[in-house]
Amino acid sequence: MKAWVWALALAVPMSAMALLGAQQTSSDDVRSLYIAKCSMCHGLDGTPKPIAKGAPKFTDPKWIRTVEQLEQIITSGKGKLMIGFEKRLSPKQIRALAEYVFSLKEGSE
Repeated sequence: MKAWVWALALAVPMSAMALLGAQQTSSDDVRSLYIAKCSMCHGLDGTPKPIAKGAPKFTDPKWIRTVEQLEQIITSGKGKLMIGFEKRLSPKQIRALAEYVFSLKEGSE
Protein backbone atom coordinates (compact mmCIF):
# COMPACT_ATOMS: atom_id res chain seq x y z
CA MET A 1 0.00 0.00 0.00
CA LYS A 2 1.31 3.44 -0.83
CA ALA A 3 2.55 5.71 1.94
CA TRP A 4 -0.04 8.42 1.20
CA VAL A 5 -2.89 5.95 1.76
CA TRP A 6 -1.51 5.10 5.21
CA ALA A 7 -1.03 8.78 5.97
CA LEU A 8 -4.62 9.48 4.95
CA ALA A 9 -5.90 6.51 6.93
CA LEU A 10 -4.22 7.89 10.05
CA ALA A 11 -4.99 11.57 9.41
CA VAL A 12 -8.78 11.25 9.07
CA PRO A 13 -9.45 9.66 12.48
CA MET A 14 -6.92 11.96 14.16
CA SER A 15 -8.55 15.03 12.59
CA ALA A 16 -11.96 13.85 13.74
CA MET A 17 -10.67 13.32 17.28
CA ALA A 18 -9.09 16.79 17.31
CA LEU A 19 -12.34 18.33 16.05
CA LEU A 20 -14.37 16.55 18.70
CA GLY A 21 -11.91 17.63 21.37
CA ALA A 22 -12.14 21.23 20.20
CA GLN A 23 -15.93 21.07 20.53
CA GLN A 24 -15.75 20.26 24.23
CA THR A 25 -14.84 22.68 26.97
CA SER A 26 -13.75 21.17 30.23
CA SER A 27 -15.09 22.52 33.50
CA ASP A 28 -11.52 23.50 34.46
CA ASP A 29 -11.21 25.53 31.26
CA VAL A 30 -14.50 27.30 31.91
CA ARG A 31 -13.61 28.02 35.53
CA SER A 32 -10.24 29.42 34.42
CA LEU A 33 -12.01 31.58 31.85
CA TYR A 34 -14.46 32.83 34.51
CA ILE A 35 -11.56 33.64 36.85
CA ALA A 36 -9.70 35.49 34.09
CA LYS A 37 -12.61 37.45 32.65
CA CYS A 38 -15.30 37.74 35.34
CA SER A 39 -14.03 37.21 38.88
CA MET A 40 -12.39 40.64 39.23
CA CYS A 41 -15.91 42.11 39.42
CA HIS A 42 -18.17 39.13 40.13
CA GLY A 43 -15.92 37.34 42.63
CA LEU A 44 -14.71 33.75 42.53
CA ASP A 45 -18.00 32.38 43.86
CA GLY A 46 -20.40 34.77 42.11
CA THR A 47 -20.59 37.28 44.98
CA PRO A 48 -19.93 40.71 43.45
CA LYS A 49 -17.05 42.85 44.63
CA PRO A 50 -17.60 46.51 45.59
CA ILE A 51 -16.29 47.62 42.18
CA ALA A 52 -19.31 45.95 40.54
CA LYS A 53 -22.00 48.24 41.96
CA GLY A 54 -25.44 46.79 41.35
CA ALA A 55 -24.15 43.47 40.04
CA PRO A 56 -26.27 40.50 41.10
CA LYS A 57 -25.16 37.77 43.45
CA PHE A 58 -25.08 34.76 41.12
CA THR A 59 -25.64 32.33 43.99
CA ASP A 60 -28.92 33.95 45.05
CA PRO A 61 -31.78 31.59 44.11
CA LYS A 62 -34.05 34.63 43.67
CA TRP A 63 -31.80 35.92 40.90
CA ILE A 64 -33.46 34.38 37.87
CA ARG A 65 -31.81 34.33 34.46
CA THR A 66 -31.80 31.71 31.75
CA VAL A 67 -28.60 30.52 30.13
CA GLU A 68 -29.72 32.32 26.97
CA GLN A 69 -30.20 35.61 28.86
CA LEU A 70 -26.77 35.23 30.44
CA GLU A 71 -25.28 34.50 27.05
CA GLN A 72 -26.76 37.74 25.68
CA ILE A 73 -25.48 39.77 28.64
CA ILE A 74 -21.98 38.30 28.33
CA THR A 75 -22.01 38.95 24.59
CA SER A 76 -23.31 42.52 24.62
CA GLY A 77 -22.53 43.75 28.11
CA LYS A 78 -24.89 45.44 30.54
CA GLY A 79 -25.14 49.03 31.67
CA LYS A 80 -22.08 51.24 31.72
CA LEU A 81 -19.81 49.02 33.80
CA MET A 82 -19.99 45.59 32.18
CA ILE A 83 -18.36 45.35 28.80
CA GLY A 84 -19.51 42.92 26.14
CA PHE A 85 -17.24 40.06 25.19
CA GLU A 86 -18.47 39.54 21.63
CA LYS A 87 -15.10 40.54 20.15
CA ARG A 88 -13.00 39.05 22.95
CA LEU A 89 -14.43 35.53 23.27
CA SER A 90 -15.75 32.93 20.85
CA PRO A 91 -19.47 32.07 20.85
CA LYS A 92 -18.51 28.70 22.36
CA GLN A 93 -16.64 30.38 25.22
CA ILE A 94 -19.53 32.77 25.84
CA ARG A 95 -21.99 29.88 25.98
CA ALA A 96 -19.73 27.95 28.37
CA LEU A 97 -19.43 31.01 30.65
CA ALA A 98 -23.23 31.48 30.62
CA GLU A 99 -23.72 27.86 31.63
CA TYR A 100 -21.06 28.22 34.34
CA VAL A 101 -22.63 31.36 35.80
CA PHE A 102 -26.04 29.65 35.74
CA SER A 103 -24.54 26.70 37.65
CA LEU A 104 -23.41 29.01 40.48
CA LYS A 105 -27.00 29.52 41.59
CA GLU A 106 -27.62 27.75 44.89
CA GLY A 107 -29.49 24.50 44.42
CA SER A 108 -28.89 24.37 40.67
CA GLU A 109 -26.76 21.24 40.92
